[in-house]
Amino acid sequence: DALREFLLINGIQNMVTIHNGIDIYNFKPYPDMVREYKNNLGIKENDKVLLFGGRLSNMKGAKLSIDSFIKVLEKMDNIKLLIVGNLPKKDSDLIKYAKGNGVFDKIIFTGWVDHKNMASIYHLSDIVLVPSIYLDPFPNINLEAMACGKSIIGTVYGGTKEVVRDQVNGLLINPFDTKQYYQAIFDLLNNSDLYTKIDKKGKDIVEKEFNINKQIDEILVWYNS
Repeated sequence: DALREFLLINGIQNMVTIHNGIDIYNFKPYPDMVREYKNNLGIKENDKVLLFGGRLSNMKGAKLSIDSFIKVLEKMDNIKLLIVGNLPKKDSDLIKYAKGNGVFDKIIFTGWVDHKNMASIYHLSDIVLVPSIYLDPFPNINLEAMACGKSIIGTVYGGTKEVVRDQVNGLLINPFDTKQYYQAIFDLLNNSDLYTKIDKKGKDIVEKEFNINKQIDEILVWYNS
C-alpha cells in the first residue's frame, strides 16, 4: 500500500486501505464503435497500438513513453502511440518533443475523450502504458484496462504495483530505464502466449478483486462497525 506507507511515515495512524473499484460492465466492447474510432484515427488493421492516457505531464511519464516508443520503432514499423488527454495548447511541449524526435507522424494525439467512450479506446489498443514517476496512489487506468482484457506495462512507483502483478496481469518496469521499458513493450508484442495469459488474468483479477460492488461492501462494513 504505497499511499498508506507514505502516510505512516508522516505520522498518520489508524488507517485501512480500500482500493477503488469499477463497474466492469461499462467496459464491454462495442465492435462498431471500435471500428469507427480506428477509422477516424487512421489506425490500420495490422497496426499495433500503445495507449498512454490521462494527465499529459512528465510526472505521469509521457516523455519517457515517447523515448521508449522511439526505440521500439527501430525494430518494428507497424506501431502507433495513442496519447489520450487534454493538451493545454496546440504547440504543447509534448507535441514539440515528438516533432523534435521525428516521430510525430507515428503518434496520435486525440485530445480529450469523454469517459463514456474510453472503452472503445481501450479495446482498439494492444498495450496500456502506466509509467508514472511519482507516488501515483492508485491509477484507475489500470483497472479499466484490465476490465477490457488489455495488457499493462506499469510503473514500480506508487500504487500501480498493488494491482499489476509482474508477469501475471502485466509487466512492471522502472520507467527511467528506457531499455527495460521498450524491451517490455517489444516482448509483449512478440510473445503471443505471454500476451494472451496476461490479458485473461487481468480481466479475472479486476472482476474478483476490484469490482465496484465488492468495494462498496467493504466501505459499508466500516461505516456500520
